[in-house]
Amino acid sequence: MLIVNIFFRYAVLGILIGSFIYNVFTWTLIDKQHQLILLTCFYLGLLFTCTALLFRSRYSLLLKTFLHALIVSIGFFPAAWNAGFLPTGLLNQFIAVVLFYILYVILWVLFYLYWRIQVRRMNKAFRSSIITK
Repeated sequence: MLIVNIFFRYAVLGILIGSFIYNVFTWTLIDKQHQLILLTCFYLGLLFTCTALLFRSRYSLLLKTFLHALIVSIGFFPAAWNAGFLPTGLLNQFIAVVLFYILYVILWVLFYLYWRIQVRRMNKAFRSSIITK
C-alpha cells in the first residue's frame, strides 16, 4: 500500500510540473497546439516523476540508472517530437538523442559525486558525535 501512496504523490507532483511547463510554453505557441501540448506536458511530468520510483527498488545502482535512462528516453522523445518540442528530421533526432545521453551521464556523475561527498561528511559527523559522547 505504501508504494501506491508514493506513486500517487509523485504523479500529482508530475502533473503540477507538467502544468507549469505548459504555462511557460503557451505564451509562445499558437492556440491550436495548446491541447496537444497540455496533454504532452501532463504526460512528461508523470513520466519524469514516476520513473524516479525506480531508484527506490533494491536493484543495483547501475541497473536502476540504465532502466531510468531507457524508460525516460523511450517515453520522452516520441512525445516531444509529436508535440513539436524538438525539431524533426533524422539528423536532428539523432543529435537530440546523443545530447540527451551525454547530458544524462554528465548530470548523473555530478550528482553521484555530490551525494558521495555528502554521505562522507554525514558519516564523519556521526562518527565524531559517537566518539565525543
